[in-house]
Amino acid sequence: MLLIIPGIVKSYAYSMTPYILADNPGIGMKRAVDLSNQMTRGQKWKMFVLDLSFIGWFILGTIALGIGVLFVLPYYNSTKAELYLVLRGQALHDGISSSAELNLPYV
Repeated sequence: MLLIIPGIVKSYAYSMTPYILADNPGIGMKRAVDLSNQMTRGQKWKMFVLDLSFIGWFILGTIALGIGVLFVLPYYNSTKAELYLVLRGQALHDGISSSAELNLPYV
């Protein structure tokens, strides 16, 4: 139990790393992990509640012989992508990162 809860917290802290690397593959893994950790600081509980809101959909999809999960996953993944966009905008606003670092030409 002592390792499960910190592991869950760290998984939320590092959850934006793939999106950061998708924006700029040349940023480097260490900087992407650090940036993900900074972007999710103070947001982990809200991210956990967001994931909890999908439990009913996943249970319902599983009850439907697992086929329903195929319809829930795109909704879940697009919600996570939108969360990244919000956190990225907040990081740019707070000065945690720059638009050049994230390879964004329009900001």
